[in-house]
Amino acid sequence: MAALDKVKETRAFVEESWVELQKVTWPDKDQLQSATLVVIAFTIPPDGQVTRASVERNTTGDEALGRCLAGQVGSWRLPAPGAEAVAMSIPFSR
Repeated sequence: MAALDKVKETRAFVEESWVELQKVTWPDKDQLQSATLVVIAFTIPPDGQVTRASVERNTTGDEALGRCLAGQVGSWRLPAPGAEAVAMSIPFSR
């Protein structure tokens, strides 16, 4: 039964997150390779309050921008992912 509960929790998390993720304009592969880019890595623990947000990659040459984005992502509260933390990365580009 625990496996079924985990599947249900994961499905609920994805469905709740999907609404928010649809609002984001995601870069395509070519844009990612040629654009200035900051990738922020972070963890979503069971309570949904983002932790450990850090700059994974920054091609802008502006370290302050990377720190600012990591700080903003670190302030997010997302739908709870279930009993276990989820590690993710998200690209920001222009």
